[in-house]
Amino acid sequence: SGGATCPSLLLEPSRTNLVTQSEYFDASIYNYIARITRTPNAAISPEGLQNAYAITETNSSGSHFIGQAGWAQSVADTSVSIFAKTNGRRYIVLGNANMSPSMRTWFDLEGGVIGTEDPNLIDASIEAYGNGWYRCTISYLPNKSNTYPLIYLADSDGGSLSYQGDGVSGVYLYGYQIEVSASYETSYIPTYGVSQTRALDFCRKTGISSLIGQTEGTLFGELTFKSAEPTNRLFSITGTDWNSVGSIRFDIISLKPQATIRSLGGEPAKIIGTQDINVNSLVKFALVYTSTTLKMFVNGAQIGSTATLIGSLPSPINEITINALGGGFTNALQNNQLNPYKQALVFKTALTDSEAIALTTI
Repeated sequence: SGGATCPSLLLEPSRTNLVTQSEYFDASIYNYIARITRTPNAAISPEGLQNAYAITETNSSGSHFIGQAGWAQSVADTSVSIFAKTNGRRYIVLGNANMSPSMRTWFDLEGGVIGTEDPNLIDASIEAYGNGWYRCTISYLPNKSNTYPLIYLADSDGGSLSYQGDGVSGVYLYGYQIEVSASYETSYIPTYGVSQTRALDFCRKTGISSLIGQTEGTLFGELTFKSAEPTNRLFSITGTDWNSVGSIRFDIISLKPQATIRSLGGEPAKIIGTQDINVNSLVKFALVYTSTTLKMFVNGAQIGSTATLIGSLPSPINEITINALGGGFTNALQNNQLNPYKQALVFKTALTDSEAIALTTI
């Protein structure tokens, strides 16, 4: 997307939508409902078709919800997402009726913001899709394998979900998705009776040595650090072999930021930060290298002192790798960490300290 002005690719890991009827809310899988009615084809969905459901509260007193009882899932990070639009009710709540804590989180469909949020979540997000539609997501770690993921209507932000329904208010819903072993949601995967799996997205471009500074340059990245793995290879430029030819890379090792130049089997320069990077925090980093020095900047500050190269830069540098070490390195424990990037840049020139600080300031 983005055309010629700022083109971008959406590259995602392999994921499965385990909801076998993601758009048909009359399906038998929705076996745990209370005080709501369901009307198909009631509105234009984010897909641009008249296939969204109206979920309307009855005029009864109590909680108003739709979902599934006895959801069998592994006790692993789980992301639950739904497209929703107000139809008289301003708030929906995503949560789980058979867990403690329940992970209940309120979403404001008029303001487009997250309301009251369970502090035990891994993450929650709301994203606008136009025409009043929002994709609402919670990501959490279940504490049991038998759970009740539910979508509630709510008459206010926070507090009790029990209220007197008016018989006409509700929301429109579309595109329900549950992903397991997932600390964040991926793009929507529609299902029509069986779960569906998206294959791993992969992109490779060779012959780019002319686009990488061979004697000086800058690496920049902006990402959400989500991995709790001890070794995270986040950004590298490398030769055909990371060890013999070498690499210039940014890692987070045991939560500490680290900049390394490796060349001819040795390490001419290395900088290791002393402060931990918090999991689920935003990180903006820059590595500035020349033929004689290496500098690391994180979130608007230079981290560690300037390292003087004892040796030479790797040559030739012809590969850029994100969320992996690259250069033929294929250890799965140190590749493919799920740390989503907002942007990643490689400059052929070494930025000044002031430029690098400005670029990485949050």
